[in-house]
Amino acid sequence: MARVSLLGAALGVLALATFARFHDLGGAPLAEDEYYTTKGVEWILAGGLPAIPGGGYYDRAPLFQYAAAGFAQLLGADAFAYRLPSALCGLLVGALGFFYARRFGGLALGLAVAAALLLSSWAIEFARLVRFYTLFQVAVLLFLIALDKAYFEARAGWRYMPHAALLLAALAHELAILLAPLLLL
Repeated sequence: MARVSLLGAALGVLALATFARFHDLGGAPLAEDEYYTTKGVEWILAGGLPAIPGGGYYDRAPLFQYAAAGFAQLLGADAFAYRLPSALCGLLVGALGFFYARRFGGLALGLAVAAALLLSSWAIEFARLVRFYTLFQVAVLLFLIALDKAYFEARAGWRYMPHAALLLAALAHELAILLAPLLLL
């Protein structure tokens, strides 16, 4: 009976988190903070690269820019498509947080961490912007999970997964370099 209650609570949290991220996602006009990433996506759609017309490239968070360009190609170039990668990653952060925390503290801790990540007003706000923060959170959690499995659980099949996750993180945000020393464990 307790598992049924936990499952119901988890589904309720997920439904609320999904609504908070997706309700009227494309309704608000793009904010000033979203401008550069949006321009990068538009340049990708126009020529395949985030090439600044006067010369150079907008190379911040290329993984996010190409993901947003892919959704814009599929759904049309508008605020909803540009914000969709952030919203989806915002939900994925909750799932990854659950799996990572469950390893250390069991089901209850995993659910509590997932609920905190999914219902945090900060997390909801950033999941509704054309910004790379939620993608970086996903990449960092993937890195930590892979590191844990490869080194602390000594799973040979996971040996190079932390490296792949670090590469993913680096393509999401330049601060990923701070994770590199953990590979020396």
